[in-house]
Amino acid sequence: MCGIVGFTGENQAAPILLDGLSKLEYRGYDSAGIAVRDGEKETEVIKAKGRLKVLAEKTNGGASVPGTCGIGHTRWATHGEPSENNAHPHISDDGNVVAVHNGIIENYQELKDNPKYQEWIDSMATLAFPGGESPQQFKDRCIAGFDKMVDTCIRRHYRNVAMVVHGGTIMSILEQYGVPQKSYYDWRVENGCGYHLYLSEQNWKMGRREAVVESEIRR
Repeated sequence: MCGIVGFTGENQAAPILLDGLSKLEYRGYDSAGIAVRDGEKETEVIKAKGRLKVLAEKTNGGASVPGTCGIGHTRWATHGEPSENNAHPHISDDGNVVAVHNGIIENYQELKDNPKYQEWIDSMATLAFPGGESPQQFKDRCIAGFDKMVDTCIRRHYRNVAMVVHGGTIMSILEQYGVPQKSYYDWRVENGCGYHLYLSEQNWKMGRREAVVESEIRR
């Protein structure tokens, strides 16, 4: 199973990417790579077949790849042999796009000439995916599900409830109901984390639907 790490900040990215990938070695892999950008210079992509230590040696522990923004990937070959060429990251011919991904993209040839798919790509995913839902439709679905859950909990007199959901669901619900008010991405939490919320049954029934954030749940 592949592993992905990204970093942008004030520190040098490559050592952080290598350290992050080392924490994902348990997932299994057969090659690894990093891509680092240094200001306005061209993105540098370094890949290696085999264990992560080969990539670390190739980059002098990341010291030979300056830059404060980058992505890293460990690949488990399911389609295509383990090799530097097949390892991620991949870079576009013009050097403007660098990508890593998990899973198998089997229908590229089918999609590449599809105008609706290209329109979705060009919109930076603000439009609905062909045959799917738009970001707003996703948010509306999350909020509707939360409303139904709260109504059910009130009807059954549940006082303490735990929700195990994806981050996008948390962000959608709290953008709508969260107190204090914040934008969608300001409610982002790390994996395995979340929030303690307080909802007033009386206020909810009266139409004053608020979810007061009491504390953040951290691992």
